[in-house]
Amino acid sequence: MGDEFNKGRHLAVWVGLVPKQHSSGDRSTLMGMSKRGNQHLRSLLDREQKLRCEQPSAN
Repeated sequence: MGDEFNKGRHLAVWVGLVPKQHSSGDRSTLMGMSKRGNQHLRSLLDREQKLRCEQPSAN
């Protein structure tokens, strides 16, 4: 899988973790997160993030 993507951003686009972008002339506007890409992988990453936020920090 790592050979398919030259940069981390390419992987993020495939997963659907980058915001939509609208460009006109020299203006570029980032919109909400894209819901394209692999829905199952996005849900797993979201679940992992929520679990990490719920855990107390290990100090």
